[in-house]
Amino acid sequence: MLLVGLWYALYKKADELYNSGKLDDAAEIWQSIMDYGDSKDRLAEIYDEQLADIERNINVGKNDVASAQISRIQVNAYTEDKLNELAEKNNEAQYQKGVQLMTDGKFDEAKEVFVKILEYKDSREKYLKCRKKDM
Repeated sequence: MLLVGLWYALYKKADELYNSGKLDDAAEIWQSIMDYGDSKDRLAEIYDEQLADIERNINVGKNDVASAQISRIQVNAYTEDKLNELAEKNNEAQYQKGVQLMTDGKFDEAKEVFVKILEYKDSREKYLKCRKKDM
């Protein structure tokens, strides 16, 4: 009975944190009491919101913000596939931005884009090409 009371108190605290916009803190608590009530569903709600926010940032060209969000979100069975998909989408958006900058002759700016995604496609080669053009 004491354990149920503790879980209830934690659940309520997580709910307060969620309602005040502190999603990471709420997620941490709901993760610790996943077998209590709808904690598992509430946790999934948070992950869905975080993943949607990452996708919005990618879609509006805020790739650095999206990269930071991707690195912060908890990777688990629920989020792993979507995170991988979003990371790929973000890398491709940055890559295309870098290619366009090169086409426009803005090699210094393109170099700054490619250096962030060196392991993606031929970004390393494009980065080196920009360095040569920029000298």
